Amino acid sequence: MRTVVIGARAGPADWTSRFADEQQFAHNLTGVNTVHTELGFTGKGIKVGIIDTGVDYTHPGLGGCFGPSCRVTTGFDVVGDAYDSNTNNNPQA
Repeated sequence: MRTVVIGARAGPADWTSRFADEQQFAHNLTGVNTVHTELGFTGKGIKVGIIDTGVDYTHPGLGGCFGPSCRVTTGFDVVGDAYDSNTNNNPQA
């Protein structure tokens, strides 16, 4: 069984070798290996949009970097650095 890294960019050069066993275990557990081998879907060329409170782009699974040559290519901070979660910023209040 071969390890397939999903996405157009694999991230750091050692990502596949460092996490191959863990990735293979997760793929077997979730059935991703079946999707790859039997259906031929790898995710190559697919773009994913995430709306969240934050994305840890330094995580190896997301490529470990941010920018055009990384897996996480773009982002937007909608609240800015001045956001303070300790104040009453609730628009419903």
